[in-house]
Amino acid sequence: MKKSLEDVSNPHRQYVFIVGPTASGKSAVALPLAQKLSAPIINTDSIQIYKDINIGSAKPSYAEMKLHPHYLFDFVDLNTTYTAADYVTSVQDLLWKENFDKALFVGGSGFYIQALQKGMFPNVKTPLEVKTELEAWIDREGFQSLWDWLKQVDPTAANKLSPNDHYRVRRAVEIMKTQDLTLTQLREEVATGKYAPLPPHQRLNLGLRADKDQLRERVRVRTQKMLDLGFVGEVEHLIQEGYEHSSALQSVGYKEVQMFLGGEIAKQDLFERIVTSTMQLIKKQMTWFSRDPSIEWFELGCEQELIERAMTWSKGTSS
Repeated sequence: MKKSLEDVSNPHRQYVFIVGPTASGKSAVALPLAQKLSAPIINTDSIQIYKDINIGSAKPSYAEMKLHPHYLFDFVDLNTTYTAADYVTSVQDLLWKENFDKALFVGGSGFYIQALQKGMFPNVKTPLEVKTELEAWIDREGFQSLWDWLKQVDPTAANKLSPNDHYRVRRAVEIMKTQDLTLTQLREEVATGKYAPLPPHQRLNLGLRADKDQLRERVRVRTQKMLDLGFVGEVEHLIQEGYEHSSALQSVGYKEVQMFLGGEIAKQDLFERIVTSTMQLIKKQMTWFSRDPSIEWFELGCEQELIERAMTWSKGTSS
């Protein structure tokens, strides 16, 4: 496991995050802020990481990316399984390699952002002796005994599992025996940020949002632009290339276009279906972000105030 980035020698390293729902204007404010901060833009969008999906992902254009350093865009093959843990590793490798004094993270994938800021449940490898111990225990006393032990030692974790889910029950006991902590205690440690790759005192979370009507209108304009730019043709080409089962092509917009190409959606209904699905995604994103009290929110139209807040924080942190 890599060290926390807090161990890097420069105590004034700065990480600014611009978060918010789809179509809230994050990308538009990112470039001028990044230029003022002299900081690279690092992607936190779980779809924009993929190669070959450009129109429907609203990925920055190649021309835009040439104006200023952009990282972790357009680098994962569509048939590759790429997890939040992989993303954290990519960010850690990038920051260790480039040794940036500052970085601007931009995107709306809450799970990626949470993984960076709070860490993830540790990937515990079970020693052979623990596996052998549990096998002997089950052979001797039966699986029910394992379940009874879990209920007694960590009832909170047990209540979230089914006694019939032998794999997860056994895995829970393996972790507890290996870590010498209950699952509940481990989850509490994760919640404190103990496993966070980015130290909290070096982060600033800024959010962009708008009311529902504003966002819906922006989504409608954005969706029409995507269709005018050839969104359907992009998806058709990707299907021909064998990517129809890629998880990225199950994302909002791509899924609806695939359904249209498969005859499940009429042409006249495609636009509204994409808009509706995008608005549903926005609702989920805002529910996720609303749980994070560290985010300082700015309304659409207040981008300059957001930039000024970031610059003030950066100057104060580096002084």
